[in-house]
Amino acid sequence: SCVVASGFDGVIDDRSDRGDPLIGRVLDNKYEIIKAIGGGASGQVYKAKHKMMNITVAVKVLAPQLSTQPDLVRRFEREARAAGLLSHRNVLIVHDLGVTDESQPYMVMEYLNGFSLAELLEQNGKLALPDALEIVAQICLGIGKAHEEGLVHRDLKPGNIMLVAEGDQTYTVKIVDFGLAKSTKAEENAPNLTQTGALIGTPSYMSPEQCRSETTDHRCDIYAIGCMLYEMLTGEVPFVSSNIIETFIRHAQEPPPLFTVADLDAETNMRLQAIVHRCLEKEKESRYQSAGQLLLDLSKGVI
Repeated sequence: SCVVASGFDGVIDDRSDRGDPLIGRVLDNKYEIIKAIGGGASGQVYKAKHKMMNITVAVKVLAPQLSTQPDLVRRFEREARAAGLLSHRNVLIVHDLGVTDESQPYMVMEYLNGFSLAELLEQNGKLALPDALEIVAQICLGIGKAHEEGLVHRDLKPGNIMLVAEGDQTYTVKIVDFGLAKSTKAEENAPNLTQTGALIGTPSYMSPEQCRSETTDHRCDIYAIGCMLYEMLTGEVPFVSSNIIETFIRHAQEPPPLFTVADLDAETNMRLQAIVHRCLEKEKESRYQSAGQLLLDLSKGVI
């Protein structure tokens, strides 16, 4: 397994640290930056040590060119606060928020030793049914907690689902990157950080209402879970296209494709397909209305 941390568009790697001004620095007299472990255009993730407590943490630092843009700084801070609200074993823990001497915001997160669902799918193509159901069950528990706290993730996808080994046979699923999260609880004086008409999400996992730039609620996360479950079972996302606009149109208009899982009897396949298709309903009123509802159907209806 490789070391991973959340929330950026780049790959996780053991890159060269030469010339990185943060390596070896101590942020806020507490967090000693050890090495870069991942990142992308939006910034960098570092392995760090809390000097007083002698524990390893991950530090996510917003890129210098983005740190001068107030909207992006507010979004970064909102991600930290959103994740900080959630105390659940299936959600990445955010410990702290601060600013470097160069005025770059950073957040301090738990350090995960594992790999993403995206990496697992890339290696295996698709997953065995028990593994797929276990992962979705844990996603439902974590996102259900977020929804209870009034948070909608809006960018659930395999790259934002981490798997951390717990012994030889079991693993814990962690939902990461609440950078696009929306609070359904009105915050006093909170600016609206998402412009009307802005497209939010990742095309392969975006609900029809996201594709149409309409108002979203927690049921767009249910749609994304349906897309991920479909992909885990078949090795493909439900709507594939050569360009983004066509992908949006297919999400918005086309019925979800039929599928069968090899080695399952016809009745189980039918039940499984019905569950996935209900997640992928075009109208949010027709989907599962909560992650708990979906979890209940999965637990009683498939195995």
